[in-house]
Parts: sequence; C-alpha cells; structure tokens
Amino acid sequence: ATIDLHGFSLEQANSRIEKFINYCFEKKVLKLNIITGKGLRSKVDQNPYQSKDLGILKYSVPEFIKSNTELMKIIKRIDDQVDNKNSGFFSVFLKL
Repeated sequence: ATIDLHGFSLEQANSRIEKFINYCFEKKVLKLNIITGKGLRSKVDQNPYQSKDLGILKYSVPEFIKSNTELMKIIKRIDDQVDNKNSGFFSVFLKL
C-alpha cells in the first residue's frame, strides 16, 4: 500500500500516517510505501529556524513513527532513507 504526503503539514501528515498504518495492519498489509517528497519545494527558506537542507516530512515523519510506542508494536522494521538525498520515500514493514 502507498500513501503520498505531498502538500500536508507536519501535523496533518502525522495524523494521516498513524491512521494509515493502523488501517493497513487491520487489513494485513505487510509493506507500506510512504511518499514524503524530498523537500525541494518546501518553504523552509522563509523560516530562519529550519534548515534549508532538510525537508520537513522526509525527516519528521519517520521520527514520529519511531517515537510512537503504539505504532512500533505493530511495525517489524522501517527502511527510512533519510541519508539518501535522492529519496523522497521510505518503507514500513508491518508484523503479521
């Protein structure tokens, strides 16, 4: 299953991803592809407190998932590719 988070605020993306992961777990989907984008069109340059090198969702959504103890109970592993500048997605593998 795939979800595209382009255009969502961080709060919207986190809410949507939590619901998506739980839904997929209920439906016994094992691999989720989460498209965050690379952050190339984000407006971080207008905020002096954010790095121009970091896409908000690319880095924050995987951290949100990892810090959510309820979600981590149903996740086998996360293949986040935050170090890969050419990657605008990551995968989540759910437990059976």
